[in-house]
Amino acid sequence: MNMYRHDQRQVIESRQDLDHRLDLSHGQDLDHRQAQRRSGPVPNRFARYTSFDKYRNGKSPERAVRDEDEEGVLFFQDCILKPPRNMESARNQLSNRPPGCRTITVARIPEFAQFKMQRLEAIFRDIFATNGGPIDICRMRPGRNCSCDVRFQRKESVDLALLVNGYQIVIRDELEPTIRFTINLNYLPFREDQQEYQAQKEMAERLELRPGQLPELIPFNAMNADKLSKKLKESEDQAVIMTCFITIRTWIEAGRINDMNVQKLVGILLLLSERLKKSTVEKNDLKKEMRAKRAKFLDALDNMMKESEQLASVFRDTKKQNCWDRLTGKHKKMIDMWSTHAKDLCVDIQQTFREHRKEADRGDAVPPGMEAKFKEKEKVIAIKEQEVSSGKKTIESLQQQLWEMAKKNQEKGDKLMVAEKELKELKHEKEQRSKETEVKLGKRRRLNYDMEVQTAQVDYVEGRILCLVSSLLRCYPEGASVDVLEKYLRSQKVMFEHGEIDAILAKFPQLFCMFFINDNGKNVKKWNMTLKR
Repeated sequence: MNMYRHDQRQVIESRQDLDHRLDLSHGQDLDHRQAQRRSGPVPNRFARYTSFDKYRNGKSPERAVRDEDEEGVLFFQDCILKPPRNMESARNQLSNRPPGCRTITVARIPEFAQFKMQRLEAIFRDIFATNGGPIDICRMRPGRNCSCDVRFQRKESVDLALLVNGYQIVIRDELEPTIRFTINLNYLPFREDQQEYQAQKEMAERLELRPGQLPELIPFNAMNADKLSKKLKESEDQAVIMTCFITIRTWIEAGRINDMNVQKLVGILLLLSERLKKSTVEKNDLKKEMRAKRAKFLDALDNMMKESEQLASVFRDTKKQNCWDRLTGKHKKMIDMWSTHAKDLCVDIQQTFREHRKEADRGDAVPPGMEAKFKEKEKVIAIKEQEVSSGKKTIESLQQQLWEMAKKNQEKGDKLMVAEKELKELKHEKEQRSKETEVKLGKRRRLNYDMEVQTAQVDYVEGRILCLVSSLLRCYPEGASVDVLEKYLRSQKVMFEHGEIDAILAKFPQLFCMFFINDNGKNVKKWNMTLKR
């Protein structure tokens, strides 16, 4: 037994030595062993790699340090990622992205890495939550073609997650061999992603949005309403605000407003009214700024117009005889060209100045008698602002009353449902009692017929019908209809005519009785056996 253990230990040591030699080249292996013989123990910087075994994980300390010291290595809680040598080749292997895709898959996970599925799933969740974003689903698919499907909460996370495509993952363990394999990412067509994309496309058509603009389909609840209100209060980004507006329109268009969440919508609309006031103030400020810039523009045009007039007058004076006769032909041609250009520039600037001056006068001019009206309008606006502030307080009180009324209506609805159940039970009891009374009345009628019929003659067929009917009615304590009796006699191959059964059974009121039952608003005729006195 001891010899067997000794041989087994030697096999294990030889396997570890073989794994180590496969990892290092021959020269590196010899250098490594010679360094160990000379220096003795491994330095302290490799202590965490040699705490259990000299060649733990089948990798040398130099190899472990080399992995971590490479440029571009990403460190995670339970693994490291080494960048590929050629990023473009990893990107070219991707398939076409499905519309609205939010799901990717890690394909071709090797079999030796499938020993701990839960650990692998936790590692992938850590990697893609860091390099992608919030994860909705992370699920391992074991088997021969093992893979891991990851679905994100946002579409933008897919592009960030694909940045680690082609990286080599290194998973270390204190007792198990080190695991290395390449992360092969690709798009995964997911049915829920396609359904969500189609719903977004239909909603964009209903809202008449621009091509390529899709609204977010999020449920209208208290949490999402508070998040949207916070964005409207704090955010100054125009894209975020426009997204909030589209989300509100989506909620209204989808019909998700009810009596329970209408007050949340009212609160959001109050925030929109504040933004409307803010936009009005900004518009007035922009108008003032535009007027100031227009005034500067008109002053600059006026100076340019004066300058161009002086230039035109200078070139015009050069054509006087005392100066013009002393110039050469070449100079005269140049002066004529410059003079024409100065005149055209002067005319163009004058026309531009007049047009902008008219627009400025049209926008700034106040008709006579309108100043008093403007002052009156300002007073009316101030009064309306006071009314709006008081209206806000009224709306808050009405919201509180609405909440209380909704609570009371819910309690009344519960009571109404209980009352409906009790009413159904009473109706059922009433129907049972009516059936019992009808049966009792039929019994009384049968007893009254005992003295009326004394004797009756029947042939062989009628006697057979009486025997079969009496045996059948023993199986129907509450009676059987004529259709049931006829069906049974046909199954027994008995020939009879229409209405013959009623005539035969009516001859013997001491044995059979006829009564009617109300079945869903219809009177149904039935026959039953009489009770013995």
